[in-house]
Amino acid sequence: MDEMSQLVADLNHAEHLRRWQAMVALWQQGAAAFPILVQALHHAEAEVRWRAAVLLGWIGDARAVPSLAGLLNEKYEVKINAVWALGQIPDAAVIPRLLEILYAAGDAEPDIRYVAALALVKHGHQAAIRTALTSEHPPTFQAAHAALATASYLP
Repeated sequence: MDEMSQLVADLNHAEHLRRWQAMVALWQQGAAAFPILVQALHHAEAEVRWRAAVLLGWIGDARAVPSLAGLLNEKYEVKINAVWALGQIPDAAVIPRLLEILYAAGDAEPDIRYVAALALVKHGHQAAIRTALTSEHPPTFQAAHAALATASYLP
């Protein structure tokens, strides 16, 4: 097993410190780790999938947008980290994905909707969030309201 493959395997290590060290080492690889992290988004273990999503967000490479968007039907811990990661990527390609999440039908997972709304604020799309305040869909309105209330605390 090569070094990067071992680091990906360590994303699900029993020891917390080893998982963290693997994340830092992969992050430090930057773009060189991109291909193996995209592969890790399909790993059998959810722990590896969500950590790979976070790492792709840390790296911030726009090529990750389609792969991260492919996780939006995943289980909760993978999905929320994929949405967070999308919000970290400084590329216009993330905006339609984040808007889809904000305006999604249904009432489930309001915090995922909120993370998407926060990312839209971070990306400078306050106007889109203000428009969501007029939504008749309570989860969309609530997420938009909470994101705007939190906006002054974002870096």
